[in-house]
Amino acid sequence: MNRKYSTEDLTTIVKRIRNYYNDVILTTDIIVGFPQESEEEFNKTYEYLKSIKFYKMHVFKYSPRKGTKAANMSGQIDGNIKEQRSQKLIELSNKNEEEYIEKYVCKEGEQSVDGGSKEEKRHMGKLCSFIYPFLRAFPGISFLKGQNAYPYSGSF
Repeated sequence: MNRKYSTEDLTTIVKRIRNYYNDVILTTDIIVGFPQESEEEFNKTYEYLKSIKFYKMHVFKYSPRKGTKAANMSGQIDGNIKEQRSQKLIELSNKNEEEYIEKYVCKEGEQSVDGGSKEEKRHMGKLCSFIYPFLRAFPGISFLKGQNAYPYSGSF
């Protein structure tokens, strides 16, 4: 895909960031099924992503764009293969996200309420690490700024 950096470059940057910031959340965008992507290359990518452990990966299946070099390349990847590869990375992403969030279950943290749905009786909030937990609204408990709210176990 003509990237100007290597996995080694990215690993170095990620290590520096993680050494400087506690519990930093790093995300990335991944395209699967780029023309000529072999099973071996995909597996190598998967193992790399498994080791670097991004909090979340936004996975997209390559689709040809008219007028681009890649649209006319040989070795276009079958849609079923792209779907399988996409699902595998989405599962890894979900696992990484769950493991990160698990560290915060039943832990206290600064919370700011951003809004919510009256119909759903819950409010969206942010921990200072920008995880988006859901707090169930209990009758009689105000979620207004400056007032206490006590989410039940597992809320974040």
